[in-house]
Amino acid sequence: MEVQTSRSKKKTSKRRNPKKKSANDAGSDENDSDDDIESVASSVDLTFNAIEDGLEYNENFEQKFLDSIEGAREKSAKVRQVSLMEIKNGLCQRYLYDFLLSRKDSLLDLVEKLLKKGQPEDCIISSDISSILCIQLGVADASHIFTTLKSIFINILGDESASPLVRASAASALGIVCFIGCEEPEDTVVCLNALKTSFMKKIPADTSHHVPIANSLLSWSLLLTVVPSSVVEENISSCISVMCRILELGDLNLRIAAGETLALIYELARDSNIRFQGPVPTLYSLLRDLANESGRHKGKREKKQQKASFRDFLKSIERGVNPTETINFGGEYLEMSSWIWVRRYNAFKDALGCGINIHLKYNSLLREIFDLGLPITNQIKLSKNEKYERQLINEACSKDRTLARGLKRDNKRSGLT
Repeated sequence: MEVQTSRSKKKTSKRRNPKKKSANDAGSDENDSDDDIESVASSVDLTFNAIEDGLEYNENFEQKFLDSIEGAREKSAKVRQVSLMEIKNGLCQRYLYDFLLSRKDSLLDLVEKLLKKGQPEDCIISSDISSILCIQLGVADASHIFTTLKSIFINILGDESASPLVRASAASALGIVCFIGCEEPEDTVVCLNALKTSFMKKIPADTSHHVPIANSLLSWSLLLTVVPSSVVEENISSCISVMCRILELGDLNLRIAAGETLALIYELARDSNIRFQGPVPTLYSLLRDLANESGRHKGKREKKQQKASFRDFLKSIERGVNPTETINFGGEYLEMSSWIWVRRYNAFKDALGCGINIHLKYNSLLREIFDLGLPITNQIKLSKNEKYERQLINEACSKDRTLARGLKRDNKRSGLT
């Protein structure tokens, strides 16, 4: 940098003639000061260029998103799947309702085609995109997505030749899409039956096949939160034996999914005065064992997670203790005091990942589902763009101050102050 060069020259001249300083040397100091000022100005220019680059990056987001849609139509599997992931990440990390309104049909056609004829990776990402697209667009547009994709998801779910991860993603997507977009109770019952059929089958020894069972179980319990009590009773009254088998033979994630589902259906049963049929004492015994298990055949982390989860489930099932959990996002918070709200929140969190807080702040659908009211607009909040801008300006000011102090010290040492 110019500043460093000018300083090094000045220090060298001092060592050569430390006692006297001629007029020419003084003039050279003035020139050095001019160089320093030019250097400071250039650093500020660079800073504001960086700010403009940040602004341009955000302005180009929509164009990059459109390029990703085009890339998802490519024949190359690698290019296609990278583009699909970019679409998914963009939908998760931003609320794009207005932008998507004119492009929803293109995205839906793309997702439908890939679910029917794509590779397993295409199907998995496309299922995720369909869920997030419903979350972005809300009830009115999600109904068309549900009508278009319902039969495809049900067929994938029942296809034993499909990979476990493909069936698992289809189960999760069917739950979200039906929860948001289904308008007819009969269609919800069809989806409930398809999901129930999936988790009532024999538990495979291969734990990789436990993932679609767990996802089917969680989607089934999500849909139970929106159906009439008569449908709830029909679905849960004789499910205790199935849950006992899952708790005995499932891996950790499947057991936790079953425990959360049990806590939810007991909560629904208390609200509707539903009586369970089946080996209820056996169920209680299994839950107590899982909440206090201390065997050495499991890892310490797995046992800790299992105990913490099943103690909460057991308190709710035996004594009717509701969960209490608070989710903070920005300057707001969401208080959950029932398993219904916990199941809904976890479903949307699984779909959106780290973007859940963004959607809780701005997404009208989620704010309505969780009774958060209209998005808060009267508070002064810095966007990511503004934070980046402020950070660069602060860095430029700090650099200017450092350079100014350096110049002042050099002038004092040379006796020109």
